[in-house]
Amino acid sequence: MGTTGFNQLGNKALQEHWLRRFVAIIIDNIIVWIPLFILSFFPFFWFFGIWGWGLLGQSVFFFLYCVVLEIAMGATIGKKLMSLHVVGIQEQRTPMMVIVRNVSKIFGVLLFIDWLVGMLTPGDPRQKYTDRMIGCTVARTDEKAYMEEQFRVAQYYRPPPAHGYQPYQQQPQQQPYQQPPAAGGGWGEQPEQTGPQPKYCQSCGGPLNVRPDGRLQCPSCGAMY
Repeated sequence: MGTTGFNQLGNKALQEHWLRRFVAIIIDNIIVWIPLFILSFFPFFWFFGIWGWGLLGQSVFFFLYCVVLEIAMGATIGKKLMSLHVVGIQEQRTPMMVIVRNVSKIFGVLLFIDWLVGMLTPGDPRQKYTDRMIGCTVARTDEKAYMEEQFRVAQYYRPPPAHGYQPYQQQPQQQPYQQPPAAGGGWGEQPEQTGPQPKYCQSCGGPLNVRPDGRLQCPSCGAMY
């Protein structure tokens, strides 16, 4: 089983990442609440009241707010202020990715469950479960973005086998080949020629004579074959 987000909660980069995400969503909620609060003073919205309209409309408007801005800019205003950006992992970010990853934001309980399941399952600890389903994540865009590169690289790292790596053992050096002794002679003697025998000396070009042992000798320079 791979490493989960909860196994990495001690990582300072991961702590800062989720702190930025938390601050971003607070900013985005405030941005959505401001126009709803203003609209609640108009007679048309008195039937709902400030709290009734908030419970019914805030969730829908917040979902639409996140979807529209993330499709258009890759981030909400809160994410922009926190230097965060929604990116695809294996492919470019698509509108369908954005819609799926924001479905859980319609209700706060669903968003918490989405985050909790994402942290409990192996993968990039920056991903909610819906992010993992569709292959996207939220990454930093400022000068310290390199701090989170470890989370991306970890997805492709494979730990060593359970039994560990065997230490390198140098292979014994092979002994040079030694020709077996010729029949009736020692190791220094050459074996009998089995291939086509030369007719002339390769040193001086003179004709070769056959010795009693079957070898060839040049009578001019004494070369043996």
